[in-house]
Amino acid sequence: MRLINTTSLELKEFLGDPTNPRFPRYAILSHTWEEEEVTFQDIQDLDVAKKKAGFSKIARCCEIALDEGLSWAWVDTCCIDKSNNNELSEAINSMFKWYEASTICYAYLSDVGDVGVVKYGDWRYSRWFTRGWTLQELVAPFEVIIYDQEWKQLGTKRRWAKELEERAGIPRDVLLFPAVRREHSVAARMSWAKGRQTTRIEDRAYSLLGLFDIVNMPLVYGEGQQSFSRLHEAIMNTHQDDSIFLGGLTLEDESLSNLPATDPDSPTDSQGFLAMPDNVPHNLVTTLRPLPGASVGIGQRKDPRLRGNILSMNMRVIQVFSKHSRPTPIPITMKKQIELNLDPAKQKALEDLDAHNLKAEGGSLCLGFLRCGPTADRLLARYFMCFLSNDELFAYPTGLYRYVTIREVQYWPSMQCHIFLDVDIRKPFPLLESLRDVAGWELETQPSGTFNNGWSWEKLTPSNSEKGINDPKLGLVRRNTHYYQLSFPPRGQAWTLAISLEANNNISRVRGVGDTDIEVKLQCPTDSELDVQVVNSKHRTRQGPVIELCHRMPVLGGSAELVISVYYGVDAQAHYYSPMIRFRAFEASNTEQEKGRKAVSE
Repeated sequence: MRLINTTSLELKEFLGDPTNPRFPRYAILSHTWEEEEVTFQDIQDLDVAKKKAGFSKIARCCEIALDEGLSWAWVDTCCIDKSNNNELSEAINSMFKWYEASTICYAYLSDVGDVGVVKYGDWRYSRWFTRGWTLQELVAPFEVIIYDQEWKQLGTKRRWAKELEERAGIPRDVLLFPAVRREHSVAARMSWAKGRQTTRIEDRAYSLLGLFDIVNMPLVYGEGQQSFSRLHEAIMNTHQDDSIFLGGLTLEDESLSNLPATDPDSPTDSQGFLAMPDNVPHNLVTTLRPLPGASVGIGQRKDPRLRGNILSMNMRVIQVFSKHSRPTPIPITMKKQIELNLDPAKQKALEDLDAHNLKAEGGSLCLGFLRCGPTADRLLARYFMCFLSNDELFAYPTGLYRYVTIREVQYWPSMQCHIFLDVDIRKPFPLLESLRDVAGWELETQPSGTFNNGWSWEKLTPSNSEKGINDPKLGLVRRNTHYYQLSFPPRGQAWTLAISLEANNNISRVRGVGDTDIEVKLQCPTDSELDVQVVNSKHRTRQGPVIELCHRMPVLGGSAELVISVYYGVDAQAHYYSPMIRFRAFEASNTEQEKGRKAVSE
């Protein structure tokens, strides 16, 4: 950490933890960036630095700190070498701690004053309250002294705690005692950033790291909104707090009426699932607390897995119905259902809840338990529109919620759910991906490949050959077949490999879920004496290996077993079947074995 000497204005680097009592005491500046800020490179030459408009606030900050007996100060514009990506990343991850460990913080409101944009008495409208980075600069320090553009003291954080609570939306206890922030839910802390903006999109997420005690998240400028996805993932890995799943909640079911629920803009339609600064319900986050992990009959939540626009997590889920309408039980929920007692108008609105026509594909309304609530006996459950595919439960969150008790939730089945964070990526039919070998497993597409044993392969069809059928008896069907040619020039052999997928997504009939038929067929058109190899399977199981074809093939120097494996998985954009090709169990030919024995004897 670099500090400015308040007498000479020269920089000096200090190692160690700033919270250590032996670390130098220092003042820290909070401000909004403007034109002609003094950079790390500028301050190496004070004559150059003094020519910039931003130098005056650095000099004044150091002057006030020196008057208060502090020999050191920190200012973000010049104490960080932003041309060094490693240093910038470390500084941003550590910044909350640096503000928290400071002796005093000076908040400079450059637009407040007699000639400022904001006049005296209207300091609440300063731009300082709208910037993303100044949130942690207000919360973290024990004390903040607020100055106007002429460096006249307006007040302090502790003296103005009530007024700052009203303006910034941060509870007074957090302003007075920063460590108390940890007693507030994730959703509550996220809501404190509502309305705040940053120049760079990524900084809106990076500026919140300290609020959630995230200290090791790499910075990737240019990733855009993906920065929030990584922040959410870091929070879920750090906190056992389901309030992060309150994003987009708008209405309790007891408040339902005849709303236009089929309208995508309806209040019952979710505007997200993961909490963001602008999508968390203020009326909820001020009272909610996360449920302790050791709650009787509930158990601890396993860490969710975020993959792009799909969040996979274990959740207690139950299918809901009203006395006027009872859907076909979903098998994966052990056919358990719960009846809701609502008045006719609310029941009708609930039954019509289908903003994205999921019921036409076998979707059914369910309640998913979120481990948080105002009290231990008043917990929150969110409504989801759920559907099955390949025994996998997919869920689209709505904006509705309901209060439940632990006694009710204990009997709800706990299962793995794949929650769509963006309805536009929902694909009810599994995809058949292109063939890949082990070396190219991380590649998105691989139209051909070569092995060092003399074999090569290439795709014969440029893309999936898909055909959709809508049969009242069969339901919705998708068929995919990929063809490949495997070549072994030393023997003049050319084999044809066909991998077929037929997915029946008929959820409403028979057992309530459709099977997926997978077939792998290997044949050699160049040699009629070689047998055709075929394996097939009906898949209704979880993620992982599905089917495998093995056949002994000639290779350079001997023979090896060709293995075609098909795996099933759920990814950010869809659920899919992914085939893989490889060779194993090499056996040397008699000639090669003889050569080996001779070499050993010699």
